Amino acid sequence: MAEEILACGEVVESISALADGEASVLDRTAIGLHLGGCSECRVFAESIPDRERGFVVDSAPTMPDLGPSIASRSARAERRQGWGVTRLALALVAVSVVALSLPALFLGEDGAAPSHEARHLGAFSMAYGIGLMVIVYRPSRARAFLLVTMLLATSLIITAIFDVAQGNIPLSGEVIHVPEVASLVLVWLLARQRPGSHLGETDRADPAIVALRLIDEPGDEDRTG
Repeated sequence: MAEEILACGEVVESISALADGEASVLDRTAIGLHLGGCSECRVFAESIPDRERGFVVDSAPTMPDLGPSIASRSARAERRQGWGVTRLALALVAVSVVALSLPALFLGEDGAAPSHEARHLGAFSMAYGIGLMVIVYRPSRARAFLLVTMLLATSLIITAIFDVAQGNIPLSGEVIHVPEVASLVLVWLLARQRPGSHLGETDRADPAIVALRLIDEPGDEDRTG
């Protein structure tokens, strides 16, 4: 009895190995002879096709990279988006920041600041204004730029309070920084917009198209028919 159990174990192992495409301990002739006289191993061998069909893994088809086309489509939809009050106001602020940075950047004139420092401040203001123009062009970038705007506006407000309190500069001298402070509010309003809100109804995916559905496996009609 022990030899019969051992023989059946070797046959079952060999059948499984052959079904998996691996090398088996016994050859097919020996397995066939054993199956002719062992009903249990024969039942196991006959069940292999059904078991194997459930575990076969085919190579996944090569899918195209849709990232660039989706990003381009989103950018076009965003550029077509209507110009609301917030976007127009931010455009005016961006132009003001750039215009006010020109004297310091090219002439080195920024109040009592030395020429070298004035040009540095002018270069920073010019870069900030261009950053605001990028947000006007692509409002979805407002979220990434919001922290920079918050830090700049907060710093300007704090330094203005100290300078005015100490009499270093009159309150009217701080009016030049109003566009930077206003930009904080405008960038924050754009950042609050729901992601993807710039996409029109025709650009949105149709839920009926992307909905998952069950499909029949090949051969199900033969099993159920």
